[in-house]
Amino acid sequence: MAAKTQGWAFLLAGAMLAACAASAQQSDFRLMAPEPPPKPLAQSCDAPGLPREKAIATPRLKRLLSKGTDVRIAAFGSSSTLGVGATSQGNAYPLQLQDMLRRALKHSRVNVDNMGVAGELAAETAVRLLAELSGEPPAYVIWQTGVNDGMHDIPVTRFETVLRSTIDTARRAGVEMTLVGQQYTTRLADNPHYNAIGRSMERVAREKGIAYVDRFAAMRAIVAARGKEDMLFEDNFHLNDFGYRCMAEQIGKSIVEGLKAGSS
Repeated sequence: MAAKTQGWAFLLAGAMLAACAASAQQSDFRLMAPEPPPKPLAQSCDAPGLPREKAIATPRLKRLLSKGTDVRIAAFGSSSTLGVGATSQGNAYPLQLQDMLRRALKHSRVNVDNMGVAGELAAETAVRLLAELSGEPPAYVIWQTGVNDGMHDIPVTRFETVLRSTIDTARRAGVEMTLVGQQYTTRLADNPHYNAIGRSMERVAREKGIAYVDRFAAMRAIVAARGKEDMLFEDNFHLNDFGYRCMAEQIGKSIVEGLKAGSS
């Protein structure tokens, strides 16, 4: 009788262990389950008057994503790309954008490479960008520029020539591109040359039929809605983590809308 009771005890213990293991597996599955895709713009970065840029179709990027292969996006620019003012490289906009795109597109093999160099003029960035295109071109290029050219009084015609020639070379290489505009700060808001450079970026992007992210207008709208200029680092020029978050969201929205525009 004791042996029989002991046998039942072993069976009961085994059943309990199996149940615990199943419960643990279910718990682990819940913990590892992917989070739902975020909204293209979080409420914290939305505001009345936020620019709604025209979606530009990106058929090549869409085709590469549909194949399930590695998709490399190269983010070129100056300190706003490098992440000066962020608390870590993970909070610079390229890695924040990478995380957003992986979730929104459900594609874990999207990689956004940070190719930012602080202080660069458009002509200097163009040299590096063209070298990248001559090797193994990325699937997509994001080019943030205009800030240093606007502050250093680079002639608008020279700036536009650099943009046009670089965009044309990227197009010949089959690489699609987003052009990202200047940051907004109150001390530069009324600077005539800074604003002229910003308008020229929008003009060239429209002429060449590529996506343009009006970062200046977006930041100004968010600052107005929040009633404070809290997107900037303590130097009141470079972005902070929140500013980079909003920048990543705006660029991410442009890319996602471009993929939708390519749907038929």
